[in-house]
Amino acid sequence: MKRITIGSSLLCGVALLLIALNASSSAAVAASSDPTLNLEIVWKAETATHPIVGGGSIAVDGQGNLYVTDYGADGYTFQIVKFDVEGRFVTAWGQTGTAPGEFNWRPGNSENPPDAEGGPDAGFIAADADGNLYVADGYNFRVQKFDAMGSYVLEWGGPIEDRGQERSCRLRSLGLCLEWESAGDDYGQRRPCRLRSLGLCLEWATAGKSDGQFGFPGAGPISIDSLGNVYVSDFAHVQRFNKEGLLLSEFGIAGTGDGEFNGAAQVGWDSQGNLYVPDLLNGRFQKFDAEGNFLLAVGSAGDADGEFGFPLQVVVDSQDRVFVTDNTNRLQMFDTYGNFLAKWTDPGNGEGPYAVLGAVAVDAEDNLYIAYYREEDGITIYKFRQE
Repeated sequence: MKRITIGSSLLCGVALLLIALNASSSAAVAASSDPTLNLEIVWKAETATHPIVGGGSIAVDGQGNLYVTDYGADGYTFQIVKFDVEGRFVTAWGQTGTAPGEFNWRPGNSENPPDAEGGPDAGFIAADADGNLYVADGYNFRVQKFDAMGSYVLEWGGPIEDRGQERSCRLRSLGLCLEWESAGDDYGQRRPCRLRSLGLCLEWATAGKSDGQFGFPGAGPISIDSLGNVYVSDFAHVQRFNKEGLLLSEFGIAGTGDGEFNGAAQVGWDSQGNLYVPDLLNGRFQKFDAEGNFLLAVGSAGDADGEFGFPLQVVVDSQDRVFVTDNTNRLQMFDTYGNFLAKWTDPGNGEGPYAVLGAVAVDAEDNLYIAYYREEDGITIYKFRQE
């Protein structure tokens, strides 16, 4: 059977790798007299010319253009697909591989896909106000930056462990290696590059866990705040970079306590610079100040209002309404104090026109973009207006 995933599949995959859910105490959740969130469809992305079969991580830039990850019909043809402000197909770029501009978003290959123990999918995107796109390239353990037309700009990152001996440099200039020896396995023979530009490595990573590198399962959910800072999660902690890949700060460790994560996911932020991080297997999201200091934990395991199965993603609109998706096919809305305000569910209950709710994004005008998966149609993205 063809293997298809939605944009939140990395976190769902991590959930399959672990046995138990460790829930923590949560902030008080206030009930709403009218808990229905009213959304009106603006358009459905025109995917007829370029169907989105699998993937489905989405991002919206400052001009309202939509970007979507696509895994292709075989599950291993990795591309970025761009749609304009009316949902019309514009272009697609990328291919599977390890070179600049290429992607590796899941373990294995089309002839030898992994089982559930092989690791989750890991391909996520975020766009800045200038139209640049940042791609968390999971199993290449890096972040790549592209301009609005898909031209490669730079990359940074690397795995947290040195997986072998560095290859010898055959040609070096100005302290940079221009050509490496080709003997041996490429992935196992060289140190990871932490910062690359124009095809050259400007800074090499050292052995062991290093600032700016990514742990299992690689560079994960990614987001960009209003100042252009790039946040990347890798299960147990969150790193903040500037737009050129310089590490600015990091926070979080593995655990169930305040400020600890058991599956850190995509970061959202409010107008005051506070950060909101879904904590997948702890069944909650957590709020931090701009420096990563813990402020609040919201939610617990369950399917009632204000509870979560596995909280997958947080986005915050210009009015500081906090939207959280989880694997129970709901979009829940909270205020910045963690009080539940409203919810929106798939009106087809998993069988109708929208099917399984996946990734979500919000634009500068507070429109919501939601990706859905149906086995017959693959990924479909709708733009909604809040009523």
